[in-house]
Amino acid sequence: MSFVGRGRVALLAASILLCGPAGAQETGCPVDLGCVRTPEPVAAAVEWRARLDYGHVRFGGADLDPWHTTTAEVSRKDPGATLIARLNWAQRFGQNGVQVEMDAYPRIARGTYAYLNAGYSEASIFPIARIGAEIYTSPASGTEASIGMRHLEFQNARATIFTGSAGLYRGNYYFSARPFITPQDDGTSVSGSLLARRYFSSPESYATLVVGAGTAPTESPLEFELGRANTYRVGLYGKTPLGGGLGVRWSTGYEHESLSDVQDRDRVSFSLGLDARL
Repeated sequence: MSFVGRGRVALLAASILLCGPAGAQETGCPVDLGCVRTPEPVAAAVEWRARLDYGHVRFGGADLDPWHTTTAEVSRKDPGATLIARLNWAQRFGQNGVQVEMDAYPRIARGTYAYLNAGYSEASIFPIARIGAEIYTSPASGTEASIGMRHLEFQNARATIFTGSAGLYRGNYYFSARPFITPQDDGTSVSGSLLARRYFSSPESYATLVVGAGTAPTESPLEFELGRANTYRVGLYGKTPLGGGLGVRWSTGYEHESLSDVQDRDRVSFSLGLDARL
């Protein structure tokens, strides 16, 4: 039996938070690449972890300074839930800002768990407030499905994003598809992302390819991104264990965005981080 063939049981037992950016930034992934959060929290004992990430974004076709993001988080995992406290710092458009977030992954029943999120910032480069909720379940062996929403409040706009996912485990691979449906005053925008992940020696060792398209193919867009004409993105992210409870998280990505019919620009991003068992 392959690693993930045993995999689904081992993966759930390990209760790892796999992310990226989604994102980046944003939701635990400094460079948001549409990160997937799996699996459900069913750890055998209480475990504490700490994580620190740095993300960098450069632009082509626009006179913009690079963006910088730093994320620090602490998580507590026990048999009933995973709880995460996160602090995001960013420098965008010549402004600095801080956002605080809390995530919870409570176990509801065998094979079913929830994702809950709340965030707050007084900086214009983040949403003033954000909330999220999603239910994950395993309808059949080797599969996972979810349905949920995100709500973002900005200084001059607000957005409610309806989302969900359909995932499939095959051998050492995990595949998923995720839509983002955002009703707006001038119509409803539909975006989406596809993800393929390869596991290596353990659930802590993996690489993920994600592609997305649409006006906002992410669960945590910035205010100006809600009005884009179209976007195409591709990213690669993963985690490499170092031993002793340490691991390196990394990501790189490219995005082409159409701000209007006559204005396009490119983004190139990367992030690097370290997480540790306390």
